[in-house]
Parts: sequence; structure tokens; C-alpha cells
Amino acid sequence: MKIIDLLTEIDEQKPNTYTQADKLRWLSVCEGKIIDSVLRKHIPVYSEEFNGYTAADLSTELLVPDTYVDLYKYYIYAMIDATNGETKRYEGSMQLYNMMLKDYTDWYNRTHMPVQVGRMRW
Repeated sequence: MKIIDLLTEIDEQKPNTYTQADKLRWLSVCEGKIIDSVLRKHIPVYSEEFNGYTAADLSTELLVPDTYVDLYKYYIYAMIDATNGETKRYEGSMQLYNMMLKDYTDWYNRTHMPVQVGRMRW
């Protein structure tokens, strides 16, 4: 899924008053967490620093496959809820995000080899 498609879907499913820049910032935080906690353990190319997304990146494909793309939605929903001061909604959105992140992480760890470091010889 492309970033613009995700943001459009979020605005349709959870109307809000936040700017595209706000949602890109939240998406960047979410993507950064995925890179740090999942991808860098498996793909050496992710050793470079992730600097987040801008409006110029709207046609960029998200890193997570469509099967798990809802984790981005739930994270952004949670940020909207938190910023609105809706604690119960925030908690619910974060529970759904954490559940989807766990499902994605489990799948990724099952289907990708971790980065191999040099072997010790005895």
C-alpha cells in the first residue's frame, strides 16, 4: 500500500482535523519502530538511519505488506485519540496496534533469516 492510500483510508474511516504532516509524522514514528525492532535484525541494508516521511514521499510503498497494513492505521488512530484526550479510545487503538504488530513480527521472524554475524571458532 502507498502512503497516500493509507492516509486517505484513515481520513475516510476516522474523520479528524489533523494535517497530513501530523499523520506523516506519526506514520514515520511507527515505521521507524518497525525498522528498529524487526527489519534491522534481518536485513543489513536497514543499518542506515530512517529520517521519516514527508509530503514528497506520498507515492512510497509502505514496508509492511498489505496483510498487516492495519497496524499503521491503529497506530495513527491511537495518536489521534491520545491527542484528542480520548484515553479509552487510545487504549483500545493501542491494543489493536500491539496485536497487529505482534502478528507481523511473528510472521516476519518465521519467514526471514536473521542477520548472520561471524561465527566463533573453538
